[in-house]
Amino acid sequence: MDERASEPVNEGLVPNRSAPVPPAPAPTHESSLRMPQEDWLDPALIALDVPATRIKDVLRAAARVASARTGVSESTIEDALHTRARQGGIAVGHGVAVPHGAIEGLDHPVVGLIRTRTPIDVSAPDGAPADLFFYLLAPRSAAKDHLLALARIARLCHSNVLLEGLRQAEHPGDIHLIVEAAEARQAQRPAAAAERAAPAAARTDWITIEIAGEQAVDNLLVELVEAGLGDGVVVDGQSLRDAMTKELPLFAGFRDLFGDPGGRRIIFLAVPATRTDEVISLVREVCADVGALSARVTALPIKQAWEYEPPKPIEAGGH
Repeated sequence: MDERASEPVNEGLVPNRSAPVPPAPAPTHESSLRMPQEDWLDPALIALDVPATRIKDVLRAAARVASARTGVSESTIEDALHTRARQGGIAVGHGVAVPHGAIEGLDHPVVGLIRTRTPIDVSAPDGAPADLFFYLLAPRSAAKDHLLALARIARLCHSNVLLEGLRQAEHPGDIHLIVEAAEARQAQRPAAAAERAAPAAARTDWITIEIAGEQAVDNLLVELVEAGLGDGVVVDGQSLRDAMTKELPLFAGFRDLFGDPGGRRIIFLAVPATRTDEVISLVREVCADVGALSARVTALPIKQAWEYEPPKPIEAGGH
């Protein structure tokens, strides 16, 4: 990542270069995330070339921009972002970080961008300092929307072409249009896969995805959550040969998002048969985008299924 000329820290934001913002096209990205389009990387939520040298400077800049838009006090926003940043894990890699926090009183997530003039060390897994800081504010009572917004941001960060465009953009309006165009392209991919899928009866398929490679696993998890398939199960896995030679026990469970380089994961999904081709397309595209050490998808029709539902408690006064 190219280093930009360093300047002293300025407590205020560098004013964005004034320029007319082109009218945004009608949104084409469909998502189950409840977020008004105007609060998703709107030019008013973006600040470019902020002369920050510490994460604290970035969070302060984000608080000032977001406060003007949401009406929430700067101190409340900054405290929420600091709370999460102190816990670590905001660095995505490739020069990107995502500080985020829960805010009392918001009724939907708000996402903006701070681009710093000088990249800042954020202890990223790939060691790269960050100059693109997507900040997310979400309602304290909306954990699902919080997760979906993070997944939506992470999905954008998969594209090196998009990230380079964000670094070269001269105005906040350019950022907004670049992101909208990228999301429109991404939205077309599952639609195309659905069109290719042959009509199927009301049948459910059991899909097993075996995939190895840290970045491929990370990207695929985000894609599946974004596609509304977040109820699947992920387990860690090793081949029998690896287990024998390394003398490591097999274990199941979720892994840290950026840990265990090259880890092999097995993902189980039960999906309508009409979406099986879509899932296979997602795996294929992830492998093409970032590569994978290995990947395989198996789909089998479910002939019979049973699900236990706990009995409902008897209401007071019932018999």
